[in-house]
Order: sequence, then C-alpha cells, then structure tokens
Amino acid sequence: MNPENIDYLINQNIRILFLFEYIPKTHLPDSKKEQNDSLNHDSSIINLPESMKTDGYSLLLKQEEIKEFRAQIIRFRSNKPIFIIHSPGDEEIFGGCVSAGRGFAHITPAGDLTPCPVSNIATHNLMSHTLREGLASPLFKEICKNEHLLETEGMPYALFAHPEEVSVLAKSVGA
Repeated sequence: MNPENIDYLINQNIRILFLFEYIPKTHLPDSKKEQNDSLNHDSSIINLPESMKTDGYSLLLKQEEIKEFRAQIIRFRSNKPIFIIHSPGDEEIFGGCVSAGRGFAHITPAGDLTPCPVSNIATHNLMSHTLREGLASPLFKEICKNEHLLETEGMPYALFAHPEEVSVLAKSVGA
C-alpha cells in the first residue's frame, strides 16, 4: 500500500486495480465460537492455534490493519488517477457480499464458475456451459435466496462464515 507502488502501476499505464484482502484457502474452524475466538482481529496472532498459524491464518489482516488498509485506498481514490476496487471493503457500498452473481462471480483457470474468488464450490464449468447457465444454476440461486449466507458475521468473507450450511447446500446441488 506504499504510494510509490501505486505510482509505479500508474506509470505502467495501469488504470484499474483490484485489491483483495488475503483469505487462506483452507477451511475455517468448524464452530462459530472457534472462529470468533481464533480469528478475533483485535488479538495478536500469538493467540491463534498452531494449526491455523501454519494454514495461512497468520496472514489475515487484523481489525486495525483493515481500517488502515481501507483508509489508504480511500486516499488513493481521492488523489491518484487509477480506479481501485477493494474486496471485501467495497461490498458495504452495495449492501453486503456481492458473490453468487449479486455483483460478481469467479471463474477459475480451469473454467469452473464459483460464487466468489475464495469459494471452491462449482456446479458449472464454462468449457461446457454458458455463463448465463452458470449464473442461473441452483447453486447461485440458493445462495442468493438464502441471503443470510451473504452476511459476513465478522468473518473476512461471507461464505466462510457459514461453513456447515454451505457444505450442505453444495452437496444438495451437486457442487
């Protein structure tokens, strides 16, 4: 987030920048209590269980870092000639999580259409289905219909805040 890095990108004729907060690829702990206890952004990483330190959870931004990151993005937007998209920070502007086709979807390098860049569930691959078919899939429809699945509940990304429900949903639609 050093201004010199942004200036370098601008000097390379970059005009749109996507900034995603880090989220580990591994699943979060099973219970909400474990999640809230171990991912309390105000606590030091020292308080995390050893398994989470090795799985990449030590790289999650703490609450104060999130605020600083967001403030820096807003500063850049006000004085740099570059369009910056911040995920998940910009989601508040749109009324919450915009995954599952509510604002965006994600296509993996293999062509799988997933609800968001950090989810690993898909029912459609764009090598054999159209984007329209994927966006109209039972997976996307069920996520959007169950709006509570798009609430973050203090977690970095919404679908990770509901691991049990997302797992049941994924199985029910063949994801």
